This record gives sequence, structure tokens and C-alpha cells, in this order.
Amino acid sequence: MSGSIKILHVDDDVGIVELAATFLQRHDDRFSVETATSASEGLDALDDGIDCVVSDYDMPEMDGIELLEAVRETDPDLPFILFTGKGSEEVASEAISAGVTDYLQKETGTSQYTVLANRIANAVEQTRSMRELESSRRRLALLFEQSPLGVIEWNEAFEFNRINDAAETILGYTESELVGESWAKVVPETEREAVGAVTDAVLDDEGGYFSVNENLRKDGEVIVCEWHNRVITEGDGDVVTIFSLFQDVTERKQREWELERHRENLEGLHEAANRLYQAESVEECYEIMIEAAVTILGFDWCTLASPADEDESRFQIRAISEGTPLDVGDQPFAVDEGIAGDVFQTKEASIVEDAQATERGQPTDGDIRAALTVPVADWGIFQAVATTVGAFDDQDRKHASLLVSSMLATIERLEQQGELRERQRALERQNERLDEFASVVSHDLRNPLTVADGRLDLAREAIDARRPTGTGSGDDTWAVIDDHLDAVERSHDRMQALIDDLLALARHGETPTEIAPVHLGTLAADSWAAVETRDASLDAEIDLRIRADGNRLRQLFENCFRNAVEHAGPSVTVSVGELDDRDGFYVEDDGPGIPPSERERLFDFGYSTSEEGTGFGLSIVAEIAEAHDWRIDVVEGAAGGARFEVAGVERIE
Repeated sequence: MSGSIKILHVDDDVGIVELAATFLQRHDDRFSVETATSASEGLDALDDGIDCVVSDYDMPEMDGIELLEAVRETDPDLPFILFTGKGSEEVASEAISAGVTDYLQKETGTSQYTVLANRIANAVEQTRSMRELESSRRRLALLFEQSPLGVIEWNEAFEFNRINDAAETILGYTESELVGESWAKVVPETEREAVGAVTDAVLDDEGGYFSVNENLRKDGEVIVCEWHNRVITEGDGDVVTIFSLFQDVTERKQREWELERHRENLEGLHEAANRLYQAESVEECYEIMIEAAVTILGFDWCTLASPADEDESRFQIRAISEGTPLDVGDQPFAVDEGIAGDVFQTKEASIVEDAQATERGQPTDGDIRAALTVPVADWGIFQAVATTVGAFDDQDRKHASLLVSSMLATIERLEQQGELRERQRALERQNERLDEFASVVSHDLRNPLTVADGRLDLAREAIDARRPTGTGSGDDTWAVIDDHLDAVERSHDRMQALIDDLLALARHGETPTEIAPVHLGTLAADSWAAVETRDASLDAEIDLRIRADGNRLRQLFENCFRNAVEHAGPSVTVSVGELDDRDGFYVEDDGPGIPPSERERLFDFGYSTSEEGTGFGLSIVAEIAEAHDWRIDVVEGAAGGARFEVAGVERIE
């Protein structure tokens, strides 16, 4: 026993109460003693903090028995010990009848106070234990009566002893229907082995204090309950009773199971999306879609259907799961009838709880009871059916829509890849034609032109050999011959320029393949040296490195330089610099410039403002820029001349 003990000692002998207080407090340091020398004084000193009353019997005004009776009127359980020098059977009997806790006769010597101290301690301990037990009983009664949880008291055989109102509501039984019955009455057969292990563990004090299991209501409904079990034992370990507090958690568990199913389905759909990404044909996409719907989403029958090839007014089965009553190629229903037609027309998914009872169309098989239909964009529909009513929910619709989206994304990718492959084949055919053209230009045109140049030289030599000595250049006959030969030479030069430009166009229209770091200032200077610039000058103080095909970029500079010399005059100044507001560079001259009305056509094939121009030079410049994914624009320069700006280059720091 722990805690302080407050004692009220009543005796008309002052020496006795003082001596008793001294020895009692010396014997047990938990004791504190208050004294009174009369019964009336003792009653006045009595309060809620007194744990035990010790009283003499023979006192004036009111004896010990009368004091006991007065105390019992206010506190029937307060320990009261009669400690008296007058001992007789009559006094003892009267004290017991009045409800005295203990009776002790005074003796000589101090050992009597040791006995009194032990009697006080025992009486207080017993009273406190009884009060605690009563308090526990009251709390237990409140638990049974007022607990929002179901409460069951079992006997040692785990049979119903009593249940509260909440338990009756949860299980659907009245208390009288369950008292004496085993726990197995409210547990379905599938759960009895597991619940039996819990009851054994509880009785053996080896666990089972918390469990979750299915329970069977009186009306046959299976619910899920959460149980908290406890065994109450005596000090010697004997079982007094067993209590269980429980609640119906069916809805909560259903949500948990749905979340777990949702998580597992999403993981499976992610894996299916990976498989779809690796698919190499539309038909393979269909197969993966149907397999995922059956194995991951757990659908019974699944189909993919779209308007038939021959008759677009009817759906044609494109893919279908095993065991269904239809086959690939079947045309079971029209595209504007029934649930499938409605979904196809409205592009809104549909869930039908009972397909046999709906007015939206009869199913193709009598075993079909529920249906889930999801639109596949403008292509067709995906439909899943089940043999039980209400088999599909909104989560099934969302998962099916995710699967459809993954399939559509893959089909679109395959179609794009097909288009890219077709474009690649077209480009390859175009490149082959360009190669053939370049071969014709290079061989079949250059060779005759070379022969013509040679014949022209021979003709000049022959004419010079036959020209009369002393004939001046002003002689009409020989002057006409010289003019004709000069015109032929100019035509040859123009043909050579056309051939060079056509070869450059065929070569530079392709995608660059030799991308490498290029220093623009150095390359511009090298390009300038390769062009007939006459009295023109170059300002290329630019320190910019970019990634480009050096040979094609050289052609771009050469053509821009030739264009400046041809159109701005032989003494033009050409500048190459870096753009301030974008990643790029410019080529600018100080000539008369290009009118705004002509700038839009400047890069067209064959367009030239010069009679001697081929019309291909700037077209080749635009082709080279486009092949590098650059943007080229022509604007007015700082001095009024032409300025070609090339932007979007990849610069290297």
C-alpha cells in the first residue's frame, strides 16, 4: 500500500492520544494523526481527508458506539477501530452490530501501538481496495451503457455473457439471443480458424489483444470489425472475465482495399504502358490492351470495336478476349444503336449496372449483366462486360480510360513513325534523283561545254591566223566576227555559272552531316579569298565560334559575297559581324540595298535582279541556312545596303 494515511484519534484522556500519536507516526511514516478529546470534537474534526477513525469507548457525553453510529451516517465505509480499555463481550457485540471495522482492547506497554498501527494499515488498505473495485465496477457499467463501441463480456469458454446496445446494433442480435452462445455464431466459416487462434492467444495471455476479421450479422450480411480484447484476472491469475470492444469498419476497410486495388492497378497499367511503348504494330497494341484489361483490371470479357471497313454503319470487332461469344471480324451491332453506339456518338463513357434491365439496348449474350463502355477517341469503343450486376465502378472507368489513352498514344506514335519512314523514303528517292541530276550536270553538260570552250579557242586561233596583216580592229567584217565570238564566250561563262550553282544546290540542299566547331572570322576571310572581288573590301573582325558544316557555310559566305560584288559594285565594302540581340551573325554591304518589294522573292529559285545572275545564288544561301535549322532574313543595313541576318545558330563559348 502506498500513499499517506490520515488518522483521527478520539479519546478523553489527553495523555493517551498524545502517546498514541507519537508511537503511530514513529511506526509508519505514512501516518499523520489528528487528535480529539471528546466525541463532539471528533465529529467536528471529521472531513473528507480522514482515512481512519480510532476511538475510545467510555467517554462523557457520547461514547464510542454512539460516535461510530454518527460516523456511519455520513460515511458507511470509513474504517472505524474501537480502541478501548473497557473490554467486554457486550461492548464488542454492540460495536460489531454498529458496523465497527475492528475492535482492540488497550493494554499496558508500547507494543499495543504496533498492533494498532497494523490494524489501521490493514483496514485502510482493504477499504481503499474495495472503493477502487467499486469505482471500476461503476466505470465498467458506464462503459457498457454509454460506449459508442460494441462491448461484449465473455465467460472463460468465450461464450457470450452480456452485450451492450451498440453491440446489438452492429451484430443485429439481441442480448438474449446471444447469451450462452459461442463466438462462432457471429463469425463466418472462412474466418473461424483465424478467430479461434485469437481467442486461444487471449486466454493464454499470449496476444490476440487486437484483431480485424469478418463477422456475420443475424441478417446474413458479412461485415468487417476491428476488435480490442482484454482478459481480467485475479491476483492468483484466475480469469475473472473477458471483455471485447469492437466496431464496424467495413466502409473504412473497403476504402483501404479500393486504394490498394487502385495502387496495384496503376502499377500494372504503368507496366502495360511500357509494353505498349515497345509495340511495333497496331495489332500488337490491340492485343496488349485486351490482355491488360483482363489480367490487370480483372474484367471478364473485353472487346475493341470500330466502324467496319466495308460498312461504316456497323461496328467490327478488332480485338477480343478469350472465351467471349464473338470473334474478330464480327459485326454485332450498328454504330448508332445501343450503349456502344451511344458512347461512340457522344464520346462519353458509360457504366450499366444491369444490362438485362436497361432500356438502352439488349446485350449480345444472356449471361451479360453489367457493362463498361469507354470511347476510343474518334476511332471506336472499348467495352468490358461482366456476369454479375454492378460489377463496374467509377474507378474501373478511370483505369480503362487510362489504358485506352496509353494505347492511343502508342498508335499515334506508330502512325507518326510510319509517316516519318515514308518521308525518309521520299527524301532518299529525292536525293537519288539529285545525285542523278548532279551526275548529268557534272558529266553530260560539263563535257560538251568544255568541248565548246576548246572549239572556241581553236576558232579564235584560226581566225587570227587568217586575219589579213594590217587589218585593224575597226574593220567591219572582222569586228563582227570578234563580237560573235565574245558573245559565245559570255554564254559559255553563264552556262558554267549555272552548272556550278545547280551542283551547289543539289549538294547543299541535304541535311548537314559534318557538324563541327567553326570560327566565323577565319572562315569568312577564307571564303572572301575564293571569290573574284575586284576592288571590294571585307571587314570580318568577328570572334565567334559556332557549330556548323564548314564546307556548306563557306558556300553561304561565297554566294553572299558574290551577290554584294555583282549588285553593289566593284568597290563595295562587305562586313561580317555578330548579332546583338540573338545568337547569330550578319553579312552586310554598303551598296544601294534591296527594295522592300523585292525582299520576299529574293530567295526564290531563279529570281535575280541582274541580267548576268543565275537566280540560284541566294536560293542556295537560304537552303544552307534551312538545312542547319537557322533562320535567314534580309533587312536594310546601317549604310542603306543589303544586310543578311542568320539567327538560331549554336554558339560555342
